[in-house]
Amino acid sequence: RPSSPDEVSLGEIVDIDRLIIDDLGTQRDTDWTAERLDAVINRRWLEGRPTVVTTNLDPDTLADRLGERTYSRLVGGAVIARLSGEDRRRA
Repeated sequence: RPSSPDEVSLGEIVDIDRLIIDDLGTQRDTDWTAERLDAVINRRWLEGRPTVVTTNLDPDTLADRLGERTYSRLVGGAVIARLSGEDRRRA
Protein backbone atom coordinates (compact mmCIF):
# COMPACT_ATOMS: atom_id res chain seq x y z
CA ARG A 1 0.00 0.00 0.00
CA PRO A 2 1.25 3.47 -0.66
CA SER A 3 2.62 5.42 2.30
CA SER A 4 2.93 2.39 4.55
CA PRO A 5 6.01 2.26 6.79
CA ASP A 6 7.02 -1.08 5.25
CA GLU A 7 6.49 0.01 1.65
CA VAL A 8 8.14 -2.29 -0.87
CA SER A 9 8.53 -1.28 -4.50
CA LEU A 10 6.82 -3.13 -7.31
CA GLY A 11 10.25 -3.96 -8.70
CA GLU A 12 11.31 -5.63 -5.44
CA ILE A 13 8.18 -7.81 -5.45
CA VAL A 14 8.63 -8.78 -9.09
CA ASP A 15 12.36 -9.49 -8.76
CA ILE A 16 12.27 -11.62 -5.60
CA ASP A 17 13.28 -15.25 -6.28
CA ARG A 18 10.04 -16.84 -5.02
CA LEU A 19 6.92 -14.90 -4.17
CA ILE A 20 4.28 -16.39 -1.89
CA ILE A 21 0.83 -14.80 -1.87
CA ASP A 22 -1.29 -16.10 1.00
CA ASP A 23 -5.12 -16.08 0.93
CA LEU A 24 -5.40 -14.59 -2.55
CA GLY A 25 -8.89 -13.28 -3.15
CA THR A 26 -9.51 -12.15 0.42
CA GLN A 27 -8.07 -8.69 -0.14
CA ARG A 28 -10.38 -5.71 -0.44
CA ASP A 29 -11.08 -5.21 -4.13
CA THR A 30 -10.07 -1.76 -5.30
CA ASP A 31 -8.76 -0.53 -8.62
CA TRP A 32 -5.37 -0.02 -6.94
CA THR A 33 -5.09 -3.60 -5.64
CA ALA A 34 -6.31 -5.08 -8.94
CA GLU A 35 -3.79 -3.04 -10.96
CA ARG A 36 -0.87 -3.89 -8.67
CA LEU A 37 -1.73 -7.58 -8.50
CA ASP A 38 -2.05 -7.76 -12.28
CA ALA A 39 1.27 -5.96 -12.74
CA VAL A 40 3.07 -8.33 -10.33
CA ILE A 41 1.55 -11.52 -11.76
CA ASN A 42 2.07 -10.40 -15.37
CA ARG A 43 5.73 -9.42 -14.93
CA ARG A 44 6.57 -12.56 -12.97
CA TRP A 45 4.81 -14.65 -15.64
CA LEU A 46 6.74 -12.91 -18.43
CA GLU A 47 10.03 -13.48 -16.60
CA GLY A 48 9.20 -17.09 -15.66
CA ARG A 49 9.55 -16.43 -11.92
CA PRO A 50 7.89 -18.87 -9.50
CA THR A 51 4.89 -17.64 -7.53
CA VAL A 52 3.14 -19.71 -4.87
CA VAL A 53 -0.47 -18.83 -4.10
CA THR A 54 -2.86 -20.07 -1.45
CA THR A 55 -6.59 -19.42 -1.61
CA ASN A 56 -9.84 -20.80 -0.25
CA LEU A 57 -11.67 -19.82 -3.43
CA ASP A 58 -12.73 -22.26 -6.13
CA PRO A 59 -11.25 -21.65 -9.61
CA ASP A 60 -14.36 -19.96 -11.06
CA THR A 61 -14.68 -17.56 -8.12
CA LEU A 62 -10.98 -16.75 -8.20
CA ALA A 63 -11.16 -16.06 -11.95
CA ASP A 64 -14.09 -13.71 -11.35
CA ARG A 65 -12.24 -11.88 -8.57
CA LEU A 66 -8.94 -11.54 -10.43
CA GLY A 67 -10.18 -11.11 -13.98
CA GLU A 68 -9.50 -13.55 -16.81
CA ARG A 69 -6.15 -12.00 -17.82
CA THR A 70 -4.57 -12.19 -14.37
CA TYR A 71 -6.11 -15.59 -13.63
CA SER A 72 -4.83 -17.02 -16.92
CA ARG A 73 -1.28 -15.88 -16.21
CA LEU A 74 -1.46 -17.17 -12.65
CA VAL A 75 -2.61 -20.70 -13.51
CA GLY A 76 -0.98 -21.06 -16.94
CA GLY A 77 1.58 -23.83 -16.50
CA ALA A 78 0.83 -24.02 -12.78
CA VAL A 79 1.01 -27.01 -10.53
CA ILE A 80 -2.23 -27.02 -8.57
CA ALA A 81 -2.49 -28.90 -5.29
CA ARG A 82 -5.90 -29.13 -3.66
CA LEU A 83 -5.76 -29.67 0.07
CA SER A 84 -8.70 -30.80 2.14
CA GLY A 85 -9.43 -31.56 5.74
CA GLU A 86 -10.69 -29.85 8.81
CA ASP A 87 -10.18 -26.11 9.15
CA ARG A 88 -7.62 -25.75 11.96
CA ARG A 89 -8.86 -22.21 12.64
CA ARG A 90 -12.25 -23.59 13.62
CA ALA A 91 -10.89 -26.32 15.90
